[in-house]
Amino acid sequence: MADKYLKEKIEMKWNKSLLVKLPLCIALLSIAGCDQMGVSQQKITYVNMAKILETSPIGKQEQEWGEKVKDVLVKASTDAQATYANIPADQQQKAREADAMTLNRQWDIERSSARVKSVKAIVAVVETYRTGNKIDLVLDSSQVVASNPANDISQQIITQLANTRVDYGKLPEVVVNKQMGKTEIEPKSMEPK
Repeated sequence: MADKYLKEKIEMKWNKSLLVKLPLCIALLSIAGCDQMGVSQQKITYVNMAKILETSPIGKQEQEWGEKVKDVLVKASTDAQATYANIPADQQQKAREADAMTLNRQWDIERSSARVKSVKAIVAVVETYRTGNKIDLVLDSSQVVASNPANDISQQIITQLANTRVDYGKLPEVVVNKQMGKTEIEPKSMEPK
């Protein structure tokens, strides 16, 4: 019986100790976060660059530019087709392949150059929006695993882009060399303006 009495006394002491320590621990934990109350939290948002490029005025400008470039390159291809009749039969296939490769390479260069200029214009607007709204960091939505949809500022950026014009430079000048059956393209700088 003494053992039972001693056991109950120890349990009561431990329970009283726990009842005193538990509120103390809770109070200390709640106070521990108080020192960060004055420190501002980082404001992080994100944009959906694919959506912006697809639906914004910049995206539409890039598409229009691409159509103009495509028209120039298709015309050059048509002009090149006319010159193949003047080339010996054994060289016609080589000339067609070389012209197609050159025109495809130029198409890739023009698309890449236009995309760089479009993204540069979008980034400039995002930066202006970021600083004006005291945002610390803007991510691309493709890098966000989970977030509150309220942190997506894509629509605000699309609205801000309404009056932005992008200079994609001049259209490439493609000339077919009728004597050799080769296509020449005026070199175009890849440097964004």
